[in-house]
Amino acid sequence: MSERGTGYWWVNQGLTRRRGAMMSLLWAPDQDARGGRQPHWETLGRVEPDDLLLHYAGGWIVGTSVALARAQGVLRPPGFVGGSPADLGRQVLVDYDELERPVPLSAIPAEQRQGASGTGSPFTQLGTVQRGYVFQIDAPLVDLVLRSAGVLDSRSEADDDADDAVDGGTELAWIRETDGRTTATFRREQTGLRRSLFGDARTSRCALCGDSLPVDLLHAAHIKRRADCSNEERNDPSVVMAACTLGCDALYELGYITVNDSGHIHTAPQAPTAAARLDGRRALAHNDTTARYFAWHERTARLLRTTR
Repeated sequence: MSERGTGYWWVNQGLTRRRGAMMSLLWAPDQDARGGRQPHWETLGRVEPDDLLLHYAGGWIVGTSVALARAQGVLRPPGFVGGSPADLGRQVLVDYDELERPVPLSAIPAEQRQGASGTGSPFTQLGTVQRGYVFQIDAPLVDLVLRSAGVLDSRSEADDDADDAVDGGTELAWIRETDGRTTATFRREQTGLRRSLFGDARTSRCALCGDSLPVDLLHAAHIKRRADCSNEERNDPSVVMAACTLGCDALYELGYITVNDSGHIHTAPQAPTAAARLDGRRALAHNDTTARYFAWHERTARLLRTTR
């Protein structure tokens, strides 16, 4: 965690979400078409590693993420349409989790939204959401949203040491309430699972395509969908594999590729042509321990394809 403490951010994700851009990165151009700079784009440059972000789309807070690195200058990534591929901008890689229980905007009281309005706020004086991309928010707002989503536990600070022992090293992001007497605990097993996969390594291999890549481009992808995992399975290190954000993660999550009981990748007939190179490859993460998770995904993907 950065020395300044955890920062909290609101991301309006509607357009990129609808257009299918990867949720594992944020990107904003340096300038608009007229050469002007937009404060809500420049805010992306203030995001620090381990900061917590809320992702908003279509009237709902749909996910959370933790920033993996500071912003870097890169050209417009694929999927971020609306300009030229030669556009230079800022990119922040994040570890994104979809909320199992999305939170409607109405869960944030109108008076709280109106009271937080102003320059740099995600809200207008009417309590609606500002047009823009990234805005800084405070801990009480994050606290309210995460409680509404059912992913926040409250406890006294005296419970902290016991909690660490129970969690077995799973990292927690702390949100200090304003009275200073209570600690709210946002449980992100994803952080611990990433550590089990990558440790301190800077590069690793995608379990699907086999490419060796910087870990910033690899996601701790659930072999069995997280929403369908038991609490025990969610904290099982073998429930995740390294899947690259260059395509493999999305292809697997959407069921276009599966792994059979022999550990080989099968490409669905409906899969994009880019998936063809994966067909028949051996999945590096398949073994006796993970086989049951891959089998679950294969069954579920088959059902998903028949309902498309």
